[in-house]
Amino acid sequence: MSIAKRVSSPVVAALLLGGCATVSHGTRQTLDVRSQPPGADVSTSIGVSCITPCTLTLKRKTGFVATLRKPGYKPIEVTVSSVDTERPGAAARSALTTGLVGYLVDRGNGALRELKPNPIDVTLTPEATPHP
Repeated sequence: MSIAKRVSSPVVAALLLGGCATVSHGTRQTLDVRSQPPGADVSTSIGVSCITPCTLTLKRKTGFVATLRKPGYKPIEVTVSSVDTERPGAAARSALTTGLVGYLVDRGNGALRELKPNPIDVTLTPEATPHP
């Protein structure tokens, strides 16, 4: 088998199995979570958790709610949405470079989406202390 055939076969397979955005943008995204003060427990509606400051690597196609809690402070919920990317022409490039199948793959696996807001950056409010 010639070198050209050995090299081109994986390239053709990648184009057929994944869209342009899947290859260049990926189906996962890092999301930074910060709080003032730091050290808040972060729990998400998709079962991922961490302690601020932290970075989560999440699938782009699913939005969720993040709840930040720290003793002595009011909990805060942040809705993170999965939105179409704002990269100009991303969907068109996907359709042109990999055809309809590649575009549908990108659309289905979330590669044409982004999680917003990113970063999550919140200031926790102290709980009211009772007055004697």
